[in-house]
Amino acid sequence: MQFMSISEPISSKLVEYLEKVKLMSSSLTQALDAIENFDLHNAYRQLSKAIEADTRADRIRRDLSSLIITHGVGAGLKNRLMHYLRMIDRVAEKIKEAARYLEILPYFEIPIELRKHIKNLSMLCANSIELLLQITVNLVRGESGEVRRLAVKIEAIEEAADEVNEQSRRLLIVYGSKIPNPAIPAMLRDFIESLEEVTDYAEDVADLAMVMLTFFSGSERAITVTSSSFGGGSSHPK
Repeated sequence: MQFMSISEPISSKLVEYLEKVKLMSSSLTQALDAIENFDLHNAYRQLSKAIEADTRADRIRRDLSSLIITHGVGAGLKNRLMHYLRMIDRVAEKIKEAARYLEILPYFEIPIELRKHIKNLSMLCANSIELLLQITVNLVRGESGEVRRLAVKIEAIEEAADEVNEQSRRLLIVYGSKIPNPAIPAMLRDFIESLEEVTDYAEDVADLAMVMLTFFSGSERAITVTSSSFGGGSSHPK
């Protein structure tokens, strides 16, 4: 079998793309923390940072798509990489959607019990995106065992998020009629579902990474990268 490989520029851009998505997620979580601490200035700053990171992620995705097309990647691998990008883009869109809802929701009119569930969901989102970044780094390194281990963790996070979502739905039924503004329960439902769908879509990307493993080499490195690429850990470019 002829093992597939891609160039280091594509590998680097792929990881950079996930780093921006991670920045979106962490900024959303920090915005929620700021709101809870009545630091609205910082909350809006973090939400702006999330939207800005989305804009940069879009630019990176477009550059990455061009690289995949122009760098002589084989048709089979090209299709899988483009599909991987589209799946990650769905995750980013849901994070942006949640940030938009948070921007307009009158947060302190939300019952405290529901706010606790929202906080929990935002943390699960952040954890799933962190794992997704690690999965992508290990995918381009060819660390199949680590990809599988991390994918199992993402699956567990998605199941936990699904349970929190169900609990939130039940609380919305209880509190919905007690919230003075009738528009808030509908917005709140959509906001919570956006958060849950981040973890759902992240699991889909992790599943796709597992499929992609079978397309790559079973040797130590699935994808050709330079020896200096992806040194331990990840960073958030400012």
